Amino acid sequence: MSLAVYPMVVPGVAESHRAQCLESLQQAGVSVCTQPFPLSPCLVVASESCSDEPDVIPPGVGLNCLLWFGAPTEKFWRLACRCSLWLLWDERQASPVHPLREKLQALTSAQANIERALDAQGLVAQSASMRQVLFHLYTAARRGVDVLLQGESGTGKEQLARLYHQFRRCDGDLATLDCTTLDEGLAGSELFGHERGAFTSAHRSRDGVIADADNGTLFLDEIGDLPLAIQPKLLRTIQERQYRRVGGNQWMTSTFGLVCASHVALESAVDAGNFRLDLYHRIAACVIMVPPLRERVEDIVPLAEHYFASRCGDGVSLSGPLRQWLCQYHYPGNVRELYQRLRLIQPEAGAAQACLSDMVMPCSIPERSATGDNWIHQSVSAGLGLDAIKERATREAKASALRLCDDSCKQAAQLLGVSERTLQLYKSELSG
Repeated sequence: MSLAVYPMVVPGVAESHRAQCLESLQQAGVSVCTQPFPLSPCLVVASESCSDEPDVIPPGVGLNCLLWFGAPTEKFWRLACRCSLWLLWDERQASPVHPLREKLQALTSAQANIERALDAQGLVAQSASMRQVLFHLYTAARRGVDVLLQGESGTGKEQLARLYHQFRRCDGDLATLDCTTLDEGLAGSELFGHERGAFTSAHRSRDGVIADADNGTLFLDEIGDLPLAIQPKLLRTIQERQYRRVGGNQWMTSTFGLVCASHVALESAVDAGNFRLDLYHRIAACVIMVPPLRERVEDIVPLAEHYFASRCGDGVSLSGPLRQWLCQYHYPGNVRELYQRLRLIQPEAGAAQACLSDMVMPCSIPERSATGDNWIHQSVSAGLGLDAIKERATREAKASALRLCDDSCKQAAQLLGVSERTLQLYKSELSG
């Protein structure tokens, strides 16, 4: 496999460590890029001597691996949480050429498989935060680990469940159960099925979703709404992959991957006595937090472009004012609300561009609230320095200006009050 990587050396790392890293990459047959290019793997080189902890994912790159010199410390874990994979380098041992190559191969392979799955499902995820979500989802699915998706309503948890099922490459189907629709008296029948005569209206035997998920994937949406009385039986089924139909005595087997989803933190439901602690511990071994759309603003325009491409053809672009109109809102309803607003835009047949003037009826969007830009608060809380925060803000301002100006460096430069050359250099860095 041909490998190419962009080594990002965190400020403060010893020059000797940088040299050792480059030498190991060369020995492993890995090409070193001088600039990050779109969706390329990034190798973050760091150690305890780091003077700062910048945003570890440069703009436009894909997945990333942390190469850490020395023993793991608190600073290491803070960085590792923002990377896809990590590798410890104990300088008393031999150079980790082979483990390093294996990690980078895993990133490259995962990136290719994720891209194919996104294309097959017709999904869009370009932001760094969603790329991390997809990598962790892919890794869990390929290793047979059950997953709990937590995120606000409308963030796409059901689509992620479909991706998990596709990543597993299993023979069975994806069986979905929306727990908000369950009646307490019939919840057991929906989950486990029932035998004929089990209750008044049971005129024939019927399988439940657990049987439907055999050799496939079971998706329990909004599991926090599952009736408390049925939770012990579900726990046993998840642990043993065995169940009995309502009114039946025979134990049946179902082999399935499990994805649960909730729009609220299940810990609060446990504290309130509405969710069993033992069931929570069983399903929360791998928790993936799905970020809201306001925290991945760079996905808004690509999502809108994909929406119009699916309805009007690939040749339809978004006008600058329409981009600005879409990006100034914080979308409490997330992707679902974005698509709802896009339905108001109806370009003429054969139009090359979607514009604000194509709106069926006027609809104002409140300006983005300050809470929508809470990445600054998160960065400060994570211990990032002011220089790193300024660097990220500058990158995001350049990216936003280019989106609003249809990728015109001249217009974006005028909007930001900088030279056109500044925007040209930024674009060249992204393209490599």
